[in-house]
Amino acid sequence: VSSSAPPMGSTEHWARCSQQWGSAPSYQYVGAQSYLSAMLDEAGCSNSTVEQCHLPSQNPAGTLQRFSFDAKSAYLASPMASAHLDAVVQAVESLQASVPSVQGGVVFDSGGGAIDQVAPDATGYVHRNALASIQYSATWSSGAPSTVGTSVTT
Repeated sequence: VSSSAPPMGSTEHWARCSQQWGSAPSYQYVGAQSYLSAMLDEAGCSNSTVEQCHLPSQNPAGTLQRFSFDAKSAYLASPMASAHLDAVVQAVESLQASVPSVQGGVVFDSGGGAIDQVAPDATGYVHRNALASIQYSATWSSGAPSTVGTSVTT
């Protein structure tokens, strides 16, 4: 990384990434938020109260439904080739087109910055030098075909 590179996560950083990738991310968030707000976002409850972010069987105010879920993650040590990034996008689009009952996607979380300031062997998180983590996830309802779990996880 050169000293002229914009700070990771900045508007300039995302503009440069979008230019290199040929498209902008479908969603991005850069900013501070409380731990509770972050956890509600991750649980799909960004517009819900803590009480609503439960199954009805767990809390009378609960509004969530149970869904099947699968996820995997990987770490990048170097930038992905354009062809590999195109293959990731194509895989998500293909899955959503062929099995509409599945919702899913791929999230790239950038590394660097303060993450790299801690030695890889100083904590249980050993991926300190990774360029980014990739999180693959899929969610499907009980009405999805029985082969969905197999096709999503392979």
